[in-house]
Amino acid sequence: MSTQKRGKVYYSRLRVPSNLQSILHKREIVRSLKTSSYREAITRCCILEGRIARLWSVLKHELITMTPKQINKLIQQYTKATLEKGEEERLQSMQHVDDDELEGVSLAIVDM
Repeated sequence: MSTQKRGKVYYSRLRVPSNLQSILHKREIVRSLKTSSYREAITRCCILEGRIARLWSVLKHELITMTPKQINKLIQQYTKATLEKGEEERLQSMQHVDDDELEGVSLAIVDM
């Protein structure tokens, strides 16, 4: 796993397992983490890495029945869904915070 900033947005670079590289014709997958916050990027990258590791495990067993095009499409859909789910979870956790708490947090951040 590697997290890099390109412009204002962080990206994740994930290594493709060697047994899948010849099928996918890729050594790594690069995905936008859709954030400019370093802390958020690290969190999203860790979540993405864990879920991609699970995907690699599934793909190792399904190689016989899937074409490279299908595998690439699955990876695209899976990484997009993973990042969207993470964002939804983050937003849902913020719904339980009232305006006074948010103001206190923002003031504490500004005071730092």
